[in-house]
Amino acid sequence: MKLVFESQFTNLLLLLNGLVLLLFFYYRRKKKSRAMKFGNFETLKKVADKRLIKTDDLLLITKFLAITFLIIGISSPVLVEDTKVSEADYSILLDTSGSMFTSDIEPTRFDAAKSRSQTFVDTLPNETKVGFAPYSGKVGETVELSSNQELVKKGIDDSGLGDTAGTSMGNAISTGVNMLRESDRKRRIILLTDGTNNKGISLEEAANQASNQNVSIYAIGIGETGNESSEYSMLRGENVTKSSSPNLEPEKLKMLADETSGNVSIVTTSEELDEAFVTVKTESVRNSLSSIFIIFSAFLLVVEWALKATDIEVIP
Repeated sequence: MKLVFESQFTNLLLLLNGLVLLLFFYYRRKKKSRAMKFGNFETLKKVADKRLIKTDDLLLITKFLAITFLIIGISSPVLVEDTKVSEADYSILLDTSGSMFTSDIEPTRFDAAKSRSQTFVDTLPNETKVGFAPYSGKVGETVELSSNQELVKKGIDDSGLGDTAGTSMGNAISTGVNMLRESDRKRRIILLTDGTNNKGISLEEAANQASNQNVSIYAIGIGETGNESSEYSMLRGENVTKSSSPNLEPEKLKMLADETSGNVSIVTTSEELDEAFVTVKTESVRNSLSSIFIIFSAFLLVVEWALKATDIEVIP
């Protein structure tokens, strides 16, 4: 659970509000110090107000709190709480291009992604439906949406290196959307990739398709971003040409997540991959707190007005 502000100026406004209060007390203290210096100290001591909190201070504090709560209220505070998804169906899309056989995540990115995908299916309730589609330069043999989780796990296990060069990520998303079309529950795509879309429809078009069908995309980007390996990878026990990955485009994956109310995770270790799959089964519940803070601010302003009107002078 966390409190977030949708306004980017919240911290600045609160800081300025606090600085104004500090400056006020500083100059008032300085003024009082001059009065003590040039006045008759004994006389001032006899008539000095010894109350714990003076009326002016109480009014000032009340107004300061009212302004503070008002600033928070108009900054769109939102309480975000992560909860487990109760009912959802999933489509798992697994990148099978050659770069996925890089061994920076042991034994390879591909094998780690397969293993975590099967473990994820194992943790789902029996009534949950799951589909699966491998993809490289084209979408491979799919397992249609089914509650037969053993069938889905076998489909994942049988997947291997794609036979077409490239990464048709957009087409894979479109396939996943079609799989979930008949689902009457929450619809989620788990997109596993270490590359960039370079074949088929654009990611923008794919995101639009998903959004129109109320499908959320949970993208998991595997490996480092924006550089090229100079080492040779091992593929099925044989040396192959040097890997042209990692070639992730995190901003594209983030776009997919943002456009479909999903999530994006960039992972470089097995532990981070595990955490990414945990995220898929959670959702963020957002509760706006603006009205609460604004109402409380108004209440404090009414209190300040009442104090002025009744001229309350003592808090012993």
